[in-house]
Amino acid sequence: MKVRSVFAILLFFITVWLPGCLPLTLEPLENPPPRERIVVDKYDEYGFIPANRKTLILDEQFTTNTRGWRQVTSSPDYTITSSGGEMYMLTRSTRQQNTISFPELQSTGNFEIEALVKLSNSSNYEGSSLIWGGNINARQWSFFEANDYSQALRSGRMGGIESNYRSYAYSRGAYNKFTVRKVASTCYYFINETYLGKEPFSPFYGAAIGFEAGFQTTMRVDYLKVSRLNI
Repeated sequence: MKVRSVFAILLFFITVWLPGCLPLTLEPLENPPPRERIVVDKYDEYGFIPANRKTLILDEQFTTNTRGWRQVTSSPDYTITSSGGEMYMLTRSTRQQNTISFPELQSTGNFEIEALVKLSNSSNYEGSSLIWGGNINARQWSFFEANDYSQALRSGRMGGIESNYRSYAYSRGAYNKFTVRKVASTCYYFINETYLGKEPFSPFYGAAIGFEAGFQTTMRVDYLKVSRLNI
């Protein structure tokens, strides 16, 4: 028993104190570094989806009116034109919509809608909207609304969920870019490429897409684009 103990001690010193070598140092074990969190949902970052993952399926520049936007120039209550590179809506005593049927959006799983819009409000309380998935006759649609006077922003659907935002990214009396990004079951909202918030995606009421101008409002639309997101 003693022989074995002595042998074990000798073996220890031989392995630890080899000639010409430093003694073996045993470092205490440290906790492993925390695992990096894998973030899957970055769709609230405007630039997260690259341009090569977007297929343009609607590019309305309003240079001609081949899609059949409304044209009203003889009403005392409002004026609507769509030509010369701009949609123009002027309302006096009524809210007005100008939409087209775009059923391709209903068959697109993930999409992005963008519009460059300039608003001017005479009424403090009226908002104007980008609208889509609508049934205009039934006054049902999803919307992304801005009030140029108060800089208040709102999104949601008629008769359903609504969200309110405030953002210094919105510029009064100037052109502002509205972006709606739908991925899976979520819609993300951006103003001038600045993230505002998100909502659960609401089913379509219909195929209409376009704009609604609020009471006593001038609305100018430079373009309307819809892209299929290949993700």
